[in-house]
Amino acid sequence: QARTLHIFAGAGIVPGSDPTAEWEETGLKMRNIKQLVAQPRPLRSLPNINTLWAAMIIEELCRCGVRTFVVCPGARSTPLAVAVGRNSKVSAEVLHDERSAGFWAVGYGKAAGRPAAVIVTSGTAVANLLPAAVEAAQQGVPLVLLTADRPYELRECGSNQTIVQAGIFGGYARWARDMPCPSDEVPVATLLSDIDYAVHCA
Repeated sequence: QARTLHIFAGAGIVPGSDPTAEWEETGLKMRNIKQLVAQPRPLRSLPNINTLWAAMIIEELCRCGVRTFVVCPGARSTPLAVAVGRNSKVSAEVLHDERSAGFWAVGYGKAAGRPAAVIVTSGTAVANLLPAAVEAAQQGVPLVLLTADRPYELRECGSNQTIVQAGIFGGYARWARDMPCPSDEVPVATLLSDIDYAVHCA
């Protein structure tokens, strides 16, 4: 079955931005995204560890019964979005507004009695999920939120479009984990057990 994929990449233009540097950043993002969406490959041959971890996260969620995903496009969450697109066992809704995506997932959780997973990029995209997280907590609706963040070295350093994301949902999250960057030093079992526990708490 033929499928068409539209890819967009951009950079944040703010006062003082260097146009050349912003153009180079956009090119780098696009090269990485194009590499990610190449034909599916065996896990061992995936282009980088981000892609591998994302594929394992989505597959483990499937094994735990999460088969519906709401994807909000964004650069930092691209590996997760691509993993959803490559997994034939899941269905996905693509919404460009994170607040709407959160409430779509709450509605799904109410109707189905099982969680949908929402995928968003970093920064204020995450903050837009707070109203839905509160609603889900108050009504006991199952919900899984997968929020991308910058690596530790790019946090709280004055980078554009950054906020403190860890703990943003406070007591309205039944369980939360600020996961480390993908690394060969982190056992895969740790990653998978975190996913299992997140679904259990949802």
